[in-house]
Amino acid sequence: MNSTSARATCALSGNSMRPWLRVPCDYRDPIRRRVAYQLYWCDASHFGQVLPRPSEAEVTAFYNVPDYYTRTGHSVPRPHLSFANRVLQHLTWRLDSGAHLDAAVLTQLAARGYSDICDLGCGSGMLLQAALAAGFKTAVGIEPEPVSRAAAAVRGLLVFAGTAESIPAEVRARRFDVVMISHVLEHTLDPVRALRNAAALLDDHGTIMIEVPNNDADGLRIAGSCWGWLDVPRHLNFFTTKSLKTICKLAGLKPIKTEYAGYCRQFSVEWQANQAHIHKVFGSVGGAAATLRPGTLSYWFLLMRTAFAAPARKYDSVRVWAQKR
Repeated sequence: MNSTSARATCALSGNSMRPWLRVPCDYRDPIRRRVAYQLYWCDASHFGQVLPRPSEAEVTAFYNVPDYYTRTGHSVPRPHLSFANRVLQHLTWRLDSGAHLDAAVLTQLAARGYSDICDLGCGSGMLLQAALAAGFKTAVGIEPEPVSRAAAAVRGLLVFAGTAESIPAEVRARRFDVVMISHVLEHTLDPVRALRNAAALLDDHGTIMIEVPNNDADGLRIAGSCWGWLDVPRHLNFFTTKSLKTICKLAGLKPIKTEYAGYCRQFSVEWQANQAHIHKVFGSVGGAAATLRPGTLSYWFLLMRTAFAAPARKYDSVRVWAQKR
């Protein structure tokens, strides 16, 4: 990695950043990457980054892990679901009023006359497929992972190799009335450049949706470096509602609507298993633990703190819809 301390400057505000969280290793690959990662935070912009920044080659290697979602298999065991846990999950499901990005949203966009969509970081193309089913005429994706592109090709979808920071020429030459960039900006080396590239694909009257993990969430405050949505070193940037709106403006976009999603997900059996696994791995290398040790009690504590909290504290993801200024 590139050397830093003097470079702890916020990419959004230009202000100095303070040391924030220390992640003791890559929990998905603690043998090969048994190195600590330091996260810095800007109090002015409410934005965090991993510093020093890794090289492009290092970033590519970060995804070469067996349990990443684009690959088969998963190493985290499913825990026994006790009666108390079943009650917990039912309550959080009832309390979840987040805005889901689903087929109904795509159908509403199509009904308003939108017909061309581009999804940056489209994975295996599930959203593109849903958009075509909802009435979009064309759907184009960009995805760096060969495994995901192959799965999209099986579905008959048009997906190009590339990233938000390096958009292929075939896509750069086109304009779309809907651009989606969901859970992508947190992965980029240069998030401002990535969002400007995405905005450049938008036609004059189009809309762009940007979604990222919400680092204002109380789940992060409780879980600390063990929070499932940190996923360092694949995640390199850490946003809140304020910093997501700020980066939109830096990219020449005007935020028009803010939504939140991901409440009951934070109490799911998969989420609990993953955070317990992270805690165990970090403990094995002598790293930092969660503020409250993962277990059923910690999730009841999270429920009490968040059940009727403001959305910015309650949900694990924040989404902004924007247009060109």
